[in-house]
Order: sequence, then C-alpha cells, then structure tokens
Amino acid sequence: MNKNLKEFVERQEIDSIKEFVKENGEACLFENDETGKSLLYYALQNNVDRGRVLVVMQYLLNMGVDPSSVDSSFKSALDYAKEYGNMPAMALIGQAINKRMIENQ
Repeated sequence: MNKNLKEFVERQEIDSIKEFVKENGEACLFENDETGKSLLYYALQNNVDRGRVLVVMQYLLNMGVDPSSVDSSFKSALDYAKEYGNMPAMALIGQAINKRMIENQ
C-alpha cells in the first residue's frame, strides 16, 4: 500500500485521492497493508467528520475496493465500523456487500 495514498485516505482528502489514482492507476486502490487492512479501514480511522468518511468510502467502494476483505485479525471494514459505532458506514458497507452478492449470482 502506498504511504501517500494511505495518508490521503486517513485525512479524507478526496481530491488528493482521485488525483493520486489518476496519476498512478486504479490498481493502487486494491493494495492492502502488511496486516491485510484495506483502504476502507484507513478511511474509518478519522471518525470525527463522518460525512467525509462516507464520501471517501463511497468512492473506494464505487472504484471496486472489496467491502468484505479481512485483515490478519479476520476483521473486515464492517467489523471496524461497528467497533467505532459508525452506523452510516456500517449501512454503506452492508449495501456494498449486498450489491456484490447480487452481481455475483
């Protein structure tokens, strides 16, 4: 996982994220860190401005980041959203998981 991209996601800098992806390609969105955490996990880290969290998460999900991937602790972004008490993020991730299930039938 690219350190700069991870920091943009952690700070919910959506314009910087989009510019980084434009310059480096979409594949960078699908790289996990050394513990298996995806960018969705890092989007959830700044739980202060939930509106910005949701904007970044929606972008990542729309770009195809897997909402059901798990890290080395076998926890998904949905598990972390639940831990942080972020109900809107839980709903967004749940919708993305349902959408993927329907598309893969």
